[in-house]
Amino acid sequence: MFASERYEVICELLKQKRSVTVAELVELFGVSVETVRPDLTYLEKRRLLTRVHGGAIAASEKMRHFSKLSERMAENADKKRQLSETAAELISRAFGAEVVHCDDFFLPPHLRTPERYAEPGGNIHYERFAEEVVARLHSCEPFEYGVYDCSWGKITRRAKVSGSPLVIVEGAYSTHPRFGRYYNIFAFFDISPEEQMARIVKREGEEGWKAFSERWIPLEEAYIAATDAMSRADIVVRT
Repeated sequence: MFASERYEVICELLKQKRSVTVAELVELFGVSVETVRPDLTYLEKRRLLTRVHGGAIAASEKMRHFSKLSERMAENADKKRQLSETAAELISRAFGAEVVHCDDFFLPPHLRTPERYAEPGGNIHYERFAEEVVARLHSCEPFEYGVYDCSWGKITRRAKVSGSPLVIVEGAYSTHPRFGRYYNIFAFFDISPEEQMARIVKREGEEGWKAFSERWIPLEEAYIAATDAMSRADIVVRT
């Protein structure tokens, strides 16, 4: 989960229950105390909450800023999706394909254990992905799958796949060997570290880049190395 997404969840929690503890946020986000505290400091500086011992409280006059903050975050999230899924969407439009997003299978809090994160590709809910997507693709029948919303920490809606003969499954972990060769073509999109950093900083800022470089990128690179993903690909595209 990105820092901007955590900010939104914290603000929404304060809007609903007026107070929140660091311990609650650590459990909800599956992160450390050292990650949560700077989040609270960031929001306090923007007058969206007041830090107290062990957590934070909200004042009604401060929460009037929340809707504007949420709108900006939603806009940023939309931009992220547009940037990260450009290739899938272009192919979809060109060939009339449907797109399934692997990011919709983000790991829920109760599964975020050190043992799970130690697994290559363990940071997605692969059990649900296998059951709701992989098992149904070859039937060419319509199906639905749950979309996990990081802002709420749960599945909030259902995505529909109409049964099109051409479906694009987008995401680094979508070709994990545990799923078998359920696809016809595997395209691997590679990027230089310099370009990757530049894009993430532009999209998420320096703080977002820190989160990516310290956690998400190492997990992804460990998965790619452990599963020999690039060598298994039918097509490698360097961007």
